[in-house]
Amino acid sequence: MALTKAQVREILSAAGVDSEHMSAAVDAIISGHTASIEALREERDTYKTEAEKVPGLEKENADLKKATEGKDYDALKKEYDDYKAKTEAAKTRGDVEKAYKKILTKAGIDEKYHARIIKISDLDGLKLDDKGEITTADDVLKTVKTDFSEFAGTTKVSGAKTATPPKTGGGQKRTKKEIMEIEDTTERQDAWEEYLNSETEE
Repeated sequence: MALTKAQVREILSAAGVDSEHMSAAVDAIISGHTASIEALREERDTYKTEAEKVPGLEKENADLKKATEGKDYDALKKEYDDYKAKTEAAKTRGDVEKAYKKILTKAGIDEKYHARIIKISDLDGLKLDDKGEITTADDVLKTVKTDFSEFAGTTKVSGAKTATPPKTGGGQKRTKKEIMEIEDTTERQDAWEEYLNSETEE
């Protein structure tokens, strides 16, 4: 039950508070009493809200118990660690590919070839610094310029080759090493495109 000013005034008067200080004392007590009531109401509402969550929590606990039934702590921890490792590996791989694309762009490689070149490139050993850049960026750039120079924004016009025709039909696909050994620039670029296209289709 809330106190009224009249009740407070009566109590204070009985306690010997003089009329000069009566109003200020009454206001202070009423203000404090009101704040206490509001705090109690907020606490009540909080308990009510938490109580309403109980059925949902009980269901979550039941589902969790069912999902983990028969599994010990070590097994559950391994599942979690494996999931965490895969998630972090996927994120790291994505960051490495992003940094590698920057190097491809820097080397002048046409963006339409980026995805295919990444697919046939060995990125597993690449590390990133705290800025998200490849730590061996200069060396990787040199390698990219050497291995994929044919895709550095060039425009080619070529006719049919008769001396060393491309391998078609049931022939074996050329390896990267074989392609690098082709002396004719245009033929080498044709071989690279054939190689990249075949990698994309697989």
